[in-house]
Amino acid sequence: MMKVNLNLMGYVAVIFAYLLSPSVNAETKSFNDYTVHYSVFNSTFLQPNVAAQYGIPRGKREGVINISVQKKQQDSNKPISAILNGKVINLIQQSQTLSFKKIEEGTAVYYLAPFEFTNEEQLKFTVEIQPDPNQAPFELNFQHKLYEE
Repeated sequence: MMKVNLNLMGYVAVIFAYLLSPSVNAETKSFNDYTVHYSVFNSTFLQPNVAAQYGIPRGKREGVINISVQKKQQDSNKPISAILNGKVINLIQQSQTLSFKKIEEGTAVYYLAPFEFTNEEQLKFTVEIQPDPNQAPFELNFQHKLYEE
């Protein structure tokens, strides 16, 4: 896993890519003391300079998964670091390993991983998330269909 420190403009550009795109649908799942926010989107939503800053390939068949992990607290959730290992599998069982890059900006912590896809392909994502290295990871599973842009 590679650690990347971004400037505020890079961070803001990614957030706007999420917010301005109707094709990006963020989801949330809870696991005991943790909340996981995740989304999948086409890499062409990122401006070329932002994608280059993250080391993310852009293309009509390049996707990105975004994950953030938060520890539940009494008043609010706190963004935390975690160990992430994952894969994405298509319907004919072709598998790609997800290589997550850690992004930190202020108190925010995100993980991004690029992957390839075929138009209208239904993909199954499996990500092991381990916020505490002394405890077993929990598993995030979901499916998502992507379209070429």
